[in-house]
Amino acid sequence: GCVYLGWRGYQIPDCSLINMAPFFTDPQVIADVEEHIAVVLNHVNVYTHVAYKNDPTILGWDLMNGGGSPPEWTKTIADYVRGIDARHLILSDASNAGLKNVDACVSFIYPHWKQGMDFAQPRIDACARARKPYIAYEYGWDRTNWPTLPSFRRFLATLASNREVAGDAFWALELRSRPIPADVTDPQEAATGESGEWWALTVPPRTTLVNSAADMRARTAAIVAHNRTMASPVPARRRG
Repeated sequence: GCVYLGWRGYQIPDCSLINMAPFFTDPQVIADVEEHIAVVLNHVNVYTHVAYKNDPTILGWDLMNGGGSPPEWTKTIADYVRGIDARHLILSDASNAGLKNVDACVSFIYPHWKQGMDFAQPRIDACARARKPYIAYEYGWDRTNWPTLPSFRRFLATLASNREVAGDAFWALELRSRPIPADVTDPQEAATGESGEWWALTVPPRTTLVNSAADMRARTAAIVAHNRTMASPVPARRRG
């Protein structure tokens, strides 16, 4: 959002997702966003020769990282996306669940960032009231989110047992051959800040400043088992 604002001459100190108000209201900035969206949705993949708006491997379009965006802006953008793409889900925060073209609610679940189940549950409930499914489209998997393997398994079981939760995904899968994303060298910063030292799950597993390879392997196995459960027919899953 701050990049779009910069293009139109806005200079907002400490601009961020929570501090970029003109992004949501300036007509020219909104038009820039819509132009960008049209280019992306109509882009034809050079390998598959399928436009993204028709690609069956894409689940949907998230309108804002973390899901949260003002309802008026969300309606404008969701309606615009739907006018180009009728095949994919449009995803947003539970506060926008009542909008016609918002198909599913999304949120993070990161105890690391003080966004645990107490953060997610009200959003799950709001989505249910709006008769929209909820997706935990990013959850933390490591010990800074769930200190022990049993506590992580209990969290996954909570998601699997709640029929209002349509799906979930951890953040984030990385190849061991690649450098650790957002890497730092200070152990304290690695465990408390924004670093792939804690959130990057690698295959094969490896030891980082935060996670051991053995714990990463065990948590990977828990995720694989959980994904099998989530992929099972709904009647096999119980309402939480």
